[in-house]
Amino acid sequence: MIERTVKTGFGAREPDFYEDLSDWEIEIVKAQCSKTLAALSKGKSLAGVIEVARKTADSADRLLEKILAKNRVALVCKIGCDYCCYLPVDATPPGVLRVAAFLRSQMDGAALSHMARRFSDSGPKPYTLDQDERAGFLAPCILLRDRQCLAYGARPLSCRGYNSIDVELCRSVVEGHRTERGDPSKIAQWRVVFHLGKVMELINLGMLAGLYRVGYAPARLDFSAALLISLKDPDAAEKWLEREEVFSGAQIRGGPEPGPRFWSRFMPEEGGPS
Repeated sequence: MIERTVKTGFGAREPDFYEDLSDWEIEIVKAQCSKTLAALSKGKSLAGVIEVARKTADSADRLLEKILAKNRVALVCKIGCDYCCYLPVDATPPGVLRVAAFLRSQMDGAALSHMARRFSDSGPKPYTLDQDERAGFLAPCILLRDRQCLAYGARPLSCRGYNSIDVELCRSVVEGHRTERGDPSKIAQWRVVFHLGKVMELINLGMLAGLYRVGYAPARLDFSAALLISLKDPDAAEKWLEREEVFSGAQIRGGPEPGPRFWSRFMPEEGGPS
């Protein structure tokens, strides 16, 4: 299943990862790959990449709303509830660049520099790139201020996949109590919530497959680390568009990287990067 492969870095062997995906999961990945390719076919520019991230997020939001309505599940998430903002967030380069562009449109250079310095100095370990550590790692997101997100509308897909039907359970996990086990009568609803997270991971995977098809490395990034790089380097977007490894310092480590055979299975037509 996708949860296992996410924890181990796309799986120990690429055939296992592909075979573990059900038909509907594969279709989600393929559909997003096709959408990414269509958006990038007009040319590779920062505006185009940001548009890919925006359209993908909007489409994902509509899909999540449809799933919730179909299953009659009501989330308890609301403004000021920030427990999920302490969980590790995986991101794609387009998602990171969209948030960076949004912040630059809302804040001046001095404010951005201050935010970057504040996050860098916030503690000895504001994020981790080690896949094995990420499952239990808790630290405030770089965008968290006064229990609210500074770029909520532009937040990454992984954030959109974090949802809950029990705020006390979230509190117990983040505050370290872990005594709250949740209401057993809500197991069916929790399955829907976990399904939302799975869907976001699949859409992320489809975007990476599309990027691979046009020649970009399909890197899984720690969001806070990657955004910090983008804020400190005003040319980060241009460097990434030129295929420089500007986000190498934010790439999540753990598990072998999948090769051409893996990614080619999600392509609308056979082939590797163009």
